[in-house]
Parts: sequence; structure tokens; C-alpha cells
Amino acid sequence: MPVYHTPGVYFERRDVSSLAIGLPRADITGFAGIAMRGPLFDPVKVESWNQFVSTFGDFMAPGYLAYAVYGFFANGGRTAWISRVADRTKTGVASGSFGSVMISAGSPGAWGNGIYVEPFVSGSQIQALLIRFPDGSEQFLRPPFQPTINPTVENLYGIAQRDIDTSFSVPPLVEPFPVDLPTTLPQPGYLSGGTDGLASLTPQHFLDAFDKFAQVPEIGIVAAPDLMPKLRVLPRFKKPPASCCVQPGVMPPPPPPPLTETEFPPDFSQGQIQDLQTALAGHAEVMRYRFAILDGGGERDNPDSAILWRKALPSSSFAAVYYPWIYVDDPLRLTGLVRAIPASGHIAGIFSRSDLRKGVHKPPMNEVLEALSDVRIPVDDTQHGLLNDDNVNVIRTMPGRGIRLMGARTIWVEDILFRYVNVRRLLSTIEKALEQSLNWLVFESNNPHLWTEIDRLVRNFLEILFTLGMLEGATSEDAYYVHCDATTNPPSETDLGRVICELGVQPPYPAEFVVVTIGLTKDGVQVREESGRNA
Repeated sequence: MPVYHTPGVYFERRDVSSLAIGLPRADITGFAGIAMRGPLFDPVKVESWNQFVSTFGDFMAPGYLAYAVYGFFANGGRTAWISRVADRTKTGVASGSFGSVMISAGSPGAWGNGIYVEPFVSGSQIQALLIRFPDGSEQFLRPPFQPTINPTVENLYGIAQRDIDTSFSVPPLVEPFPVDLPTTLPQPGYLSGGTDGLASLTPQHFLDAFDKFAQVPEIGIVAAPDLMPKLRVLPRFKKPPASCCVQPGVMPPPPPPPLTETEFPPDFSQGQIQDLQTALAGHAEVMRYRFAILDGGGERDNPDSAILWRKALPSSSFAAVYYPWIYVDDPLRLTGLVRAIPASGHIAGIFSRSDLRKGVHKPPMNEVLEALSDVRIPVDDTQHGLLNDDNVNVIRTMPGRGIRLMGARTIWVEDILFRYVNVRRLLSTIEKALEQSLNWLVFESNNPHLWTEIDRLVRNFLEILFTLGMLEGATSEDAYYVHCDATTNPPSETDLGRVICELGVQPPYPAEFVVVTIGLTKDGVQVREESGRNA
């Protein structure tokens, strides 16, 4: 506690992270999609756009992932986990042999075919290798190289342990360097053999990526923009970046050999996409503390089609549909200055921004979208009303107020209890906090003293949430209740080694209490939601 010396009135903000029961973050987003390079399927944590580029590469025509992640961080996103999707059986790692040294790219993909290797030879010895990457950056490798199969070279191309591997065979009892060269000196050249493995993508590959997210408990939001079809348009020619090491009179490297064909993923049918979105929402529901952001309809779908798209999805409070697509600046100039993309990455960034500024209890709506130029399909007031009534959240251009997200409904259609995104996410966050923080009570003596301690901890936690404005009500009694006593723990429960704590919370909307029952057993904490009712 701060120490005050001057008489007066002081205001202190109570931080929920310091509570005995802390409130976990709910904005950490898992993206599954198509990337230029990087590890396949295994999620990798990134906390900035530059980290994403250094690990997974830049924008590419066959995928929306890079555009979505850029929009995520531009709109306030802080942490993302990326799962790169490809057909493992069809991916290839670019490689090349230069004298006795074998160079291979650090991850599969056609990106490695743009790596140019130039040996520096003095007499019969390799003095160094100059590696020129597709983006114009360069790296010198000097002997001794690693005498192992595919070791990793640190800090190459701006990151560690990912981008380039070197190996060579060492004869017995022979020092690895200097390397004696054959009669024919090694020639500079590009690596070859890298393939993206996109042409044979199937829905199962995305399902595998969703399953991998289960290994990262901290993920609170999931999105997969690359489920949607892409125009098969190649980037316009761009002048290669200037090399920092080219001196006057020194010839730059020749252009890389032309690709036989840029791999594009197959276009999934509407039914396949909806099945995958259903699976993503189901993943969020099974994981209990996650929320799925779904893109509603294709690039050219009108509002009526978006409503039919939403109706084809099963009712779920763990997912929401957003419409329409958006235009973003396109460095590749595929169809001009802008490219139409699904909005899920930008929406995830708004979730994170809203959580940071206000809290998970605030509806992530009436927020300005950044890093876009326009919406793909304008929506008027009448269309907006129809979309909203059918639980489709709309992105609209508001005159004088920018482009804003104007909707916060889930695709739950059963009743009002879980209709709103903020209600679902708030309840999930509360339940996750209770499960994580009450595990220490397992195997404690099951008696009234334990019940009182549980009541005190949970009540204190909910009181802080009420004080912060995260629960609705004029008084604490209006906002929540906690029951953990002989009434909730009769002999029929205690004889089974169970402790039951029932709590009700009033989320920030006019509805009845949502009842959460916490059961403590020898196996851990179990949380169950029930229909809303008055305490």
C-alpha cells in the first residue's frame, strides 16, 4: 500500500492481476493460415509484426494470413500464436551444394529458392559464403561451419534458429577447414527445390492446425482467414532491393530462375468452409475459454447471402460472424493499390484493444478499424438492421466517424443469455480464473472451514470485478451472489469428496443471473454453467 503524508483524499486503482484470484488475459489470438515460411502446424508466439515477418515471411498472393496479422497488431493486438498450414507431404526445403558445403533453407517453402549463395575462394580454400536473401538482406558465413546435419546458424536473417542451415561431410581424422576444393571451383547460385505444399491443401490440414492450438492454454481467441478463396493473381514485378554489399564495378546477382508455377490452395466449397468454421467454433467450445471470430460469406456476398451463411452455422455462444470483407493496402499490388481480405484479423485486434482499454466486459463494438481503406460491400441502415437481427456483426463506414465495427452478437440463438460477445467472454474469463486459482483447494479437509474460505475468496474476487464495473447492478447484492455452505454441500456430496460452490453473476446487460457451479473433486476443479435464474 502507498504511504501518504499529506492529509487529503487519494484515489487508488485496484489491479485485478494482484488478486488472490487473478483475471487472466482473454485477448491472446491463435491464427491458422498460409505463410511464406516458418515451422508447419506447431504454433509459434509472436508479439509484433516484425516478429511475424522474421519467422513467417511477408505478404504473399496465395494467403491472407500476413494481412490478417498485420491488421491484428495495427488495431491493438498484443500477442498472437501462429500455426502455418501446408501439406507436409508436398513441401520441399530449398538447398544447394557449394564445394564441400551444403546450404539448405531453415524451413520448407518456395521462398528458399530466392536465396543466393556466393562462395569466396582464395587459392584452394573457401574463405566465406555470402548469403543473399530475397528481401535484399545479406549475411556472411565464415568457417568453421557446423560439421553436423542441418545445424542452425544463429542470428541469420534477423532471427535465431530458423532461417538457414549449413552442413558438410567431414572425412575421418581431417580438420574441417580449410576445405580442399576439387578441380572445379564452386560457383555462386540460387538454392532450389523449395515448394510450398499448397496445391494439395485439404480441410483436414486446417483441422490439424486447430488441434495444435489445444497445446497453448493461454489462447483466448481463434481465427482462420485463409479458409476463404483467393484470386489467382500473381504479384506485379518489383525492382529488387538494393544490396548493401555491391561495390561499383561488381555485378549484382542474376535474377532467380523463374518458378514453374506459383502454388495456390484449392478453393474450398461454401459447405466445406462452413464445416471448418463450425469446427473452429466447436474447438472454442471444447476448450471452454476461447472465442472464435468467423468471416461471414465470401468477398462478393451481399447482406442476404451473409444472413444465409450465418444461418448455416449451428447456434453457439463461443463464436461470432462478421461482415463484410475489407479493403487493405496491398504491397504486392495484386489487383491494384488495395486487396479485399476477410476482416477477422482486424476484429481480433479490436478485441485486444478493447480488453486493454476497458476490460473483457466491454462489448467490442463501436470501435474504429485501423489499417484499412474501405469496406468491400457498403451496408445501409435497413440492411444493417436485418443483419443485426440475424446475429451478423457489421463493419460500416460511419460519416465523420470512420470505419467502425457496429455489432457484438454471438451466433447463439436460443435465448438472450449468451447473445452478446462480451457476456460470453466475461463468463469464460471468470470461470478460467476460478479454475486456475482454486486448484490448491483440492484434497483440503472438506468441512465448514473450507467452505467459508472458498466463499471468502470467490466473494472478494467478484466484489473487485463489481467495483471495476465489470458486473451490472446498483449494489453488490444486485451484481452477484455466492453460496458455499451446508446447503450446497449436503452429505450426499461431501461423502463423494466433492465441494460445491454456486455463484451467480449479473453480466453488463439487462438479463437474469447466470449461474456458475464450481465443483472441487480429487481430480481438480470442475465448472458448469446453468440457465439463468434469479438468486
